[in-house]
Amino acid sequence: MGTDTGTEVTQPEKTRAQNQYEVWRNAMELLKSYFRRTVDILNESTVAGNIYFKDFGNLEFEKYWSLSLGESAKRTWFFRVDFRRGDRSARYLFFFGYGTSVLRQQGCNVTLHAAREEPENSYNYERLDNIAAPNIPSLVEIGYKDPAEQFVSRGRSGHPSSGRIERFANKFFEDIVDKHFGG
Repeated sequence: MGTDTGTEVTQPEKTRAQNQYEVWRNAMELLKSYFRRTVDILNESTVAGNIYFKDFGNLEFEKYWSLSLGESAKRTWFFRVDFRRGDRSARYLFFFGYGTSVLRQQGCNVTLHAAREEPENSYNYERLDNIAAPNIPSLVEIGYKDPAEQFVSRGRSGHPSSGRIERFANKFFEDIVDKHFGG
């Protein structure tokens, strides 16, 4: 298998990459399941209005491989969370990309990036890193660190933080409710 850079990949390297991909994919599925479950719990409480979860499927190995090499890949949407309260709404999209330098230093080459629909109801998504509005959640990127078996996030401050996905997801939802919908 060759890459766009013209370098040949040996079968052992490809096998190792496929094994890493399987571990990473399972971790990302856990992350998505936790976000989906949090949406269900919040909808039961009605504190945040109505929240909708849209699943776009998994990232295939070939796209994972390209992103791990720092190359681009198309159609990498993972899931979207839509918030609605009264006449206000906010759509947040999570998609895969190559890790920023901060998360690459943590061993996360393929990461999940957060974007918000800007402007509202346009279906045009802008990375949270690129939005200067005050009502942006702090979570902007999430990676999975193997073999440490932990998630690493990067907030708007740019600093990485390791921990359980529950912490990152709960903070994300709290930020949305507080910053975008005023509690």
